[in-house]
Amino acid sequence: MKTLVKLKALYALFPPLRFDIEESTDQYHRVLKDFENGKTVIIRGSSFHDGEKLLVIAAPCTASQKKQYFKKSAFLEVGHTILEFSGAFEFPGVDKFFVTDHSGAKVPYTEEELLSLWKSVLPDELELTIQSYICALMIAYSGAVRPTENIWILNGSLEKDDAYYVSQIHESVEFLREKTAFPRIDINADAAVHWIFKQNGIFAGYSDTAASRALNYFTRLFTSDFRNDELSDLIWALAGIEALLVEGGRSSVGSYVKS
Repeated sequence: MKTLVKLKALYALFPPLRFDIEESTDQYHRVLKDFENGKTVIIRGSSFHDGEKLLVIAAPCTASQKKQYFKKSAFLEVGHTILEFSGAFEFPGVDKFFVTDHSGAKVPYTEEELLSLWKSVLPDELELTIQSYICALMIAYSGAVRPTENIWILNGSLEKDDAYYVSQIHESVEFLREKTAFPRIDINADAAVHWIFKQNGIFAGYSDTAASRALNYFTRLFTSDFRNDELSDLIWALAGIEALLVEGGRSSVGSYVKS
């Protein structure tokens, strides 16, 4: 049976506030301009859809979207930016998508049951790609890409409210800017995505370069809920910086690092 599912994931972005400096506001509006015509991202880390494509587009939140999906949002208003990921996906088939028990034997589910299960896990299959992409945009736009909530839509119906990664990186960037310790660096979004997606640490479960190790530490700064744990954030940030300074197995303080 050939079944095509049309999927959308809508990520509402935190709008600039009155105390955000001009640079932060400019970066926020730059996202809308750069993504108004859409970009594509290759799915990685999925057991069933690796190598397929997602379309990424940024657009102002409509009154209909606000009423239907984000009416309880304390931050998103009509006109604020929504980052939308979309794609059409075909059921992999019973030969590729199946369930096994503890002994490795296939559980005798019908094709209809497997199809229903596949639809329910499809968002989870794409989560790694989407969250990694958002991490890249956080770097490219100096902390301006900050999801506040997100929803998943399958074939026009709301599937679930999903977890989204948040961080306090934005506040750190703002602090450095206020102290004139943060140089203006224009990073191309496509280049940032390309750099992150070529690292093995996120998708393959291991880090084989200083950059991929640093990126793995950096992702620890993203959590499912806002937290007040500055010590942990400091440790992960320092670990990421240290990973970039490692050369030939020797750390920046001169001691050898065991792999």
